[in-house]
Amino acid sequence: MIMRPATNNLTLRHLRAFMAVARNRSFVAAAKELFVSPSALSETIRQVEEDLDIRLLDRTTRSVEPTAAGEEFYADIAAVLESLDACVARMGNLRSARLGRVRITGVASVMSKLAAPCIAQLLGTNPGISFEVAADGTENIMSTVLAGTADIGFGVVPAHVPAGLHVLPLLKDRYVLLARKDHEAHQLKRVTLKSVEGWTYAAISFGEETARSFDQSLHPTIQVDNFAALVPLLDAGACVTVLPYLAAESTMTEKLALRAIEAPAYTRSVSLIRRESRSLSPAAQLLWDLMVSAAPKLVTRGTPPAGRHLVQVLTSMS
Repeated sequence: MIMRPATNNLTLRHLRAFMAVARNRSFVAAAKELFVSPSALSETIRQVEEDLDIRLLDRTTRSVEPTAAGEEFYADIAAVLESLDACVARMGNLRSARLGRVRITGVASVMSKLAAPCIAQLLGTNPGISFEVAADGTENIMSTVLAGTADIGFGVVPAHVPAGLHVLPLLKDRYVLLARKDHEAHQLKRVTLKSVEGWTYAAISFGEETARSFDQSLHPTIQVDNFAALVPLLDAGACVTVLPYLAAESTMTEKLALRAIEAPAYTRSVSLIRRESRSLSPAAQLLWDLMVSAAPKLVTRGTPPAGRHLVQVLTSMS
């Protein structure tokens, strides 16, 4: 016997029509469920059976029953449609940012003062979103975002931005001296880099910021690679350091105080970074917008007396 191949002209409309008839055991009830006429539904089922070249339903004037083939087809189609419906529902959740994974990387000081509170806020309103968070130096941040292994980055972007990156200037952060409260620095009318040259200086390395010109002029006696190593040294009065305000403010302990560096004032500009050719997911876009809107509040939230002029917001546009 020669088997006639199916023409594969079936659509979701055909499959859902068959499912409704087989489930209701009635063309009339199924037609009401699908908002079509019984005659139109009957024609749809005829097309399904003709396309598959097999009888799926036994019909009498009083009842409709699936055949053995119809029972198997029903089970298979039910699994497929359930999977499809779950996929469509997931897309709806992603679109509304109820679900999603956001990968974010940035400089530690901005992470603690800006990104972390925004992530906490987002988890409060959208608990289905998950995050991958990494602190890194700016060079690695840019390469990670460019490679697509992070959705959002933030750091001190160099004058020449690598092709393929979209950079949004976010805030300007002024450098300050951090020292014990009983250090002579806090007795001076103003603190300059010349003042610092006479004190034991500790330099911290974080990515591209190790290239700061004044670090070399200050001849650091101590070199550390993380804040955990720096803070005990400062608390003990072993040294002073110069940090961006946000980093210094995040590092403060009860024993420490900061002073703005003057004549001249050194600053760093922090930017948000994403791939230029790739749209952010709804969840990532939500975090991006939240960080932009939260930046102005960062200037006035819990800052010490001199803090208000130490951070300048560069944009409020997403």
